[in-house]
Amino acid sequence: MMINLDFIYPIGTIYETTSTVHPNTLFGGTWELYGAGRVTVCRDSSQNEFNTIGKTGGSKYLQSHNHNLWQAAGSEVRLNYGEGGTYNKIGLTYNWAAFPDEGSKISTTDVLNLTTGNSGNLQPYIVVYRYRRVA
Repeated sequence: MMINLDFIYPIGTIYETTSTVHPNTLFGGTWELYGAGRVTVCRDSSQNEFNTIGKTGGSKYLQSHNHNLWQAAGSEVRLNYGEGGTYNKIGLTYNWAAFPDEGSKISTTDVLNLTTGNSGNLQPYIVVYRYRRVA
């Protein structure tokens, strides 16, 4: 029985497997490893990062960035992690009197800037062979 390769695996098709047998051997046609070391994301025209087929980006390392903690005297601590610079409650409080430099404050509101390092940030993954048919 002859397989119609263009019907089942047209050019541009992605084929994933855990077998070491190359799809050139299995199906014929010409296949290349595709996206080595990367995960795939479905195209989304509403997001610049994902609006073009074949576009790459991202990093396996968490990028260094800042978050601000804010608290008015006697209120909950809020962390700036939302979009648009909004401060969201994180459910912490602290006692202003516990700070030795109480007299050096210039207002009843303090902002503390926290910076992260570039630690690893890999999502859960599983390794497979991924090929794309090119001819």
